[in-house]
Amino acid sequence: MAMQESERQYTERLLREMLDDARAKEDARAEEARSATAKAARAMAAKVAVRTGAVLAKAAKPALPRTAGPARTVGDDLPKASQVEVAETIQASRDSLIDDLFSRTEWPTPPKAEFPRLGKKPDRRSDFVVAALGVTLGLICALFPWYIFFNQE
Repeated sequence: MAMQESERQYTERLLREMLDDARAKEDARAEEARSATAKAARAMAAKVAVRTGAVLAKAAKPALPRTAGPARTVGDDLPKASQVEVAETIQASRDSLIDDLFSRTEWPTPPKAEFPRLGKKPDRRSDFVVAALGVTLGLICALFPWYIFFNQE
């Protein structure tokens, strides 16, 4: 006669089976994701290969024959000393054009703001009022807790 499994053993067996099922489903999803990414990578590689082939085919075309030699510049027929003078002249003309386009303007200095001056009062009554208010506030803050806590009637 086989021993009957206990409730604990039954629960453990069920949990192991559920874990195995979950792992199998997770592995299947991971495999699908890997195959999808591999398929996308192959498609991208094929697209890049097609584009690369088109670029290489275009680059393989022969160049057109040239009829004339290289173009001559302005200072090729001048001696070296005059080439330096030509370069300086060109730079000076560029600078003058830039100066004409963006001329320096002297902006006037803005006027200084005049703030109203408060005249001194001959009496200092306001100072005494502020001092009295400060003393009153201090006394209220110091004595109010005493009144609350020690006057429990």
